[in-house]
Amino acid sequence: MRGAPRALVLWAALGAAAHIGPAPDPEDWWSYKDNLQGNFVPGPPFWGLVNAAWSLCAVGKRQSPVDVELKRILYDPFLPPLRLSTGGEKLRGTLYNTGRHVSFLPAPRPVVNVSGGPLLYSHRLSELRLLFGARDGAGSEHQINHRGFSAEVQLIHFNQELFGNLSSASRGPNGLAILSLFVNVAGNSNPFLSRLLNRDTITRISYKNDAYFLQDLSLELLFPESFGFITYQGSLSTPPCSETVTWILIDRPLNITSLQMHSLRLLSQNPPSQIFQSLSGNARPLQPLAHRALRGNRDPRHPERRCRGPNYRLHGLTSRDTPSPVDPDTVEVLMTFEPDPADLALSSIPGHETFDPRRHRFSEEELKPQPIMKKARKIQVPEEQKDEKYWSRRYKNNEAAKRSRDARRLKENQITVRAAFLEKENALLRQEVVAVRQELSHYRAVLSRYQAQHGAL
Repeated sequence: MRGAPRALVLWAALGAAAHIGPAPDPEDWWSYKDNLQGNFVPGPPFWGLVNAAWSLCAVGKRQSPVDVELKRILYDPFLPPLRLSTGGEKLRGTLYNTGRHVSFLPAPRPVVNVSGGPLLYSHRLSELRLLFGARDGAGSEHQINHRGFSAEVQLIHFNQELFGNLSSASRGPNGLAILSLFVNVAGNSNPFLSRLLNRDTITRISYKNDAYFLQDLSLELLFPESFGFITYQGSLSTPPCSETVTWILIDRPLNITSLQMHSLRLLSQNPPSQIFQSLSGNARPLQPLAHRALRGNRDPRHPERRCRGPNYRLHGLTSRDTPSPVDPDTVEVLMTFEPDPADLALSSIPGHETFDPRRHRFSEEELKPQPIMKKARKIQVPEEQKDEKYWSRRYKNNEAAKRSRDARRLKENQITVRAAFLEKENALLRQEVVAVRQELSHYRAVLSRYQAQHGAL
């Protein structure tokens, strides 16, 4: 059996580790290197074998990172620009040496959201993670045309509209979005990374579990002024390798200086009491892309149009760019409705505007059934007692009764004409719903054929 030698090596290593000391927490028992301080700690080839909850690391079909071949990218002109929302406030948080990464954990406020691009929901920033190599040109997790970069910055977001936190989002569909920016070593430096990697800051996190609080950071400065992006469906690149991530790779790399990169490589993945081992080399090996689709918002037919126009800029917002809700009462259905002129005359008050069944709306109180008034008992009055006062009172009562009958008949006529209009409007709306459903069915069929050929969007 091909897997037998590998399994024997794993079990031998597990046995050796068991004799050295107490077993660590299974959730933390992984590394990018198989050997730490003489002890075996599972590296990437073993992640899916040591914990059943991490099985996707071994058998998953949509794993990350991947090598992006530019010839495989499908140009999608309908991808909207990415949108960043910080509420207009500066970012603050904790820079942290986790023993695996340089990690920036933002404070709860302000909330930083990203939307647009391939994202259907607003995603909240949970962590900024920095991965880098021991030599220039190698260290990024993703590659472009088989070429790596010196480092990779990953901004990890969770879907705040469907999930309450990063942990639950990592287990659900459309749960996570990771923006990835590549980093080269050059003579200048990105202003945001300069704040994180200056000597006064980086020396505060020299060893594992060291942390340093930073504030007054402008996240917008991390992004190039203009750029394109490539997106695909993948997984977390750390255990449990959940396949719930929408990856967005920014196609214009950032720069840091050789001195800043050297400072990163001097960070230790161990506490000060243990032998120094550089934090560098903290990238998972490439995974097969298989039949997944790579989509981009740059047209390969016009390579000279590099990173120009609104689709290649980061749009800053103070709130979600969602349309205002539509008032149903303001929506008019285009239809022909010509009631009988006699009905309109009977529904209109003489001397006033003609009743309009399209616009007139009755309140709930007006539509309530009116109580039946008991007819007063007829009292016989002798002829000799029918004086002027009697005839005046009888005339007023008759006039009041006539006004009441006229008002009741007017409202009945108005309700009848309004009901006829609503019935015709509802019939037309039902026809439109049928047409929309047919159109939706057509687009679903088109989407199914696209996904069958190119993979899930």
